[in-house]
Amino acid sequence: MSCGNPKINILEIGTFMALALTLIALIFYAYDTNLLASISKLKWERETVLSTTYEMVGIGDSVPNK
Repeated sequence: MSCGNPKINILEIGTFMALALTLIALIFYAYDTNLLASISKLKWERETVLSTTYEMVGIGDSVPNK
């Protein structure tokens, strides 16, 4: 057994690169999925809050003339 540089196997390098790129893609996918879930949750919370409205009625409109 020697301490020299072993032969470089192109298949091992390709496998390592494929695994590394897959891991990076999964990290981006998890981050984006979490971001979309957070946005959807905030939107859902905003839409479930009851809204209030008001109406202005003039005095002449609600009281009949005598």
